[in-house]
Amino acid sequence: MSTDLLGHHFDIHGGGMDLIFPHHENEIAQSEAATDQSFVNVWMHNGYLEINAEKMSKSLHNFLTIREVLAKDSDTVRMGEILRFMFLMSHYRSPLNYSDRSVENAKSALKRIYMAIEKAKQAKVQADGPPDEALITRFQRVMDDDFNTSEGLAVVFDCVRDLNRAFESKSSDAASRLYRTLLELTDVLGVAHLDSARFLGVEQSVDADGIKELVLEREQARRDKQWATADRIRQHLTSLGVELEDRPDGTSTWRKN
Repeated sequence: MSTDLLGHHFDIHGGGMDLIFPHHENEIAQSEAATDQSFVNVWMHNGYLEINAEKMSKSLHNFLTIREVLAKDSDTVRMGEILRFMFLMSHYRSPLNYSDRSVENAKSALKRIYMAIEKAKQAKVQADGPPDEALITRFQRVMDDDFNTSEGLAVVFDCVRDLNRAFESKSSDAASRLYRTLLELTDVLGVAHLDSARFLGVEQSVDADGIKELVLEREQARRDKQWATADRIRQHLTSLGVELEDRPDGTSTWRKN
């Protein structure tokens, strides 16, 4: 099948760790004997998928389908991206563990990226300058090292950190450069493609008017240095499932958890 679709020689062949012997060794022997050509340049064997640290198996009754997992979020597209991000957090040859905790960890990490993107959009940062070459070079180096996506994500989060610092210092040039870098890196990984407001659940409807008034009231309390009042309003907003993020200029953005 491989040679029929891809020719006698091609670059990458993948499969699970359990296929190395005897399946893929036999495939190499048969293909090269039949064609008298080198078969594949690179073999990539992924680790087992685990459910709550146990190998997924129908006999263990821990078998999940993609459809079942996606249905756990009302926004199946967003859930699909969270799953992709969760698997990118591990090296492909390591065991890939699925659990409610790992999904939540991936969601929280991905939210940090979307929050930085949302900040850039609200600040009207233009991603039209050159990217940060040091970060790009680091990213390329770790991705060239056996497709090390976990280390690639470490570079992405360094970019997020530097971008947030650029916002705090009000360095527009640095913000533009780092925003461009962030978009390029996430594009390679295939994440952060959704609208940031959609992913974060930023409320836009008229039903949010009451929350907006509380946010403005808290901002005024902070300007007046009425810290107890500001803390009380924040606690009330938290009880409503509202997450606040304060900006250096004294204003706040908010989103529903």
